[in-house]
Amino acid sequence: MIFSRAVNLPGLAFMAALVGFWALVSIDPALHGASLPPPWEVWEALIDELPTIAAQTEGSLNRTLIAFALGGAMGAGLGVAQAVSPVIRKTTGPLVEGLRPLPSVALIPLGIVFMGMGDGLNISLAAFACAWPAFVGAHDGVKGVNPLLIETAMTMNLSRGRIIRTVIIPAALPAAAASLRIGLGIAFAVEISVEMLVPRHGIGAMAATAAMAGRDALLYAAIVAAALAGLALNHGFTRLTSTLTRRYGPQWRAGA
Repeated sequence: MIFSRAVNLPGLAFMAALVGFWALVSIDPALHGASLPPPWEVWEALIDELPTIAAQTEGSLNRTLIAFALGGAMGAGLGVAQAVSPVIRKTTGPLVEGLRPLPSVALIPLGIVFMGMGDGLNISLAAFACAWPAFVGAHDGVKGVNPLLIETAMTMNLSRGRIIRTVIIPAALPAAAASLRIGLGIAFAVEISVEMLVPRHGIGAMAATAAMAGRDALLYAAIVAAALAGLALNHGFTRLTSTLTRRYGPQWRAGA
């Protein structure tokens, strides 16, 4: 019973079934109509190129985390500021609503003009993409704080700044954390997409180069590595936010 809680047995069984189906389909080209290497060839490519794949994946993760730190901080900060200050909301509202629908990938040509094709391009576009979920989560989280909490704090003669720090932000933390989790996934997806479209380095660039070179097994190995990296990011952030929410979130979640 303890083992089944530690390991997601249904999930592992489903993944094994998918790999088995992949193996069956890959045997007969008539079933898939395209070059689909069997799982064992992908595994062999993954092992053979493991040092290169690990290095490229590490680079992609590093840029993703930098972009997430920048975009998440700016988006969440602006969301809180707009939620607590009508002046800031009226001043920045039109610009925010105009920029928020823009897809990050569409800004690649503009980014190349201003920043060239270095890491700044990847980080800037990924940060831009993940800022908006952080903004929405922080803004809506603050707006959704129970007014009774704020009124109680005001009766204790707390300053506005202290109410924001000790009441509003902790109460909005669960909603903000959920949006930041979405933003992290978006930042990683945009990072991989930019690497594929501007193939310089990173696991996305490796996948794009393998596809152009006709190395299908390496292409799938790079995709598997990217998927595992995304899974690790999500798991790590979920554990982190769970700890932070229990420690710094609302008191009624302390025992959750």
